[in-house]
Amino acid sequence: DWVITTGGIGATHDDLTRQAVAELFEVPLVEFPEAVSIFEVKLGSPLPEKVRELAMIPEGAELVHSTETAAPGFILENLIVLPGIPRLVRAMFPAIADRLRGEKTYRAEMVTKKFESEIADFLGETQEKYPEVKIGSYPVMGNAGHRVRLVLRSRSPEYLDGAMNHLRGRIDG
Repeated sequence: DWVITTGGIGATHDDLTRQAVAELFEVPLVEFPEAVSIFEVKLGSPLPEKVRELAMIPEGAELVHSTETAAPGFILENLIVLPGIPRLVRAMFPAIADRLRGEKTYRAEMVTKKFESEIADFLGETQEKYPEVKIGSYPVMGNAGHRVRLVLRSRSPEYLDGAMNHLRGRIDG
């Protein structure tokens, strides 16, 4: 339901995300007085032109703030645009987290030394028997030798347990 993007909202020549989002949604970039005020409190007035450009946001967007930076992220329809610096993304995330909540998903993992080709039929059989469970198979090769990590996800802990037990019985058996 949501698209989240990070980066490209700074003041350098290669920061084109704000412009691209405005073009995508066919709206102009407009100066947000709220953003200007926050910059002025933090940096003083008058603002340098490059800082003032950071207050140019696609029309109709909602600003996303954090205490870590004066520069805002923004939300437009189902698109969330955040800065590219991981620390700033983490700082802004609490402001958007409630929008991203959905039904709880449960997860279980197991690792086997068998090859995917050896367990492919078991995985397919388990997926058919438990369609409410998503099963991912991820080969891992490294110093510990060949392994396959199986990740199961479901919104139902009962189905997840059933699928995991079924799979363990088939793979370990």
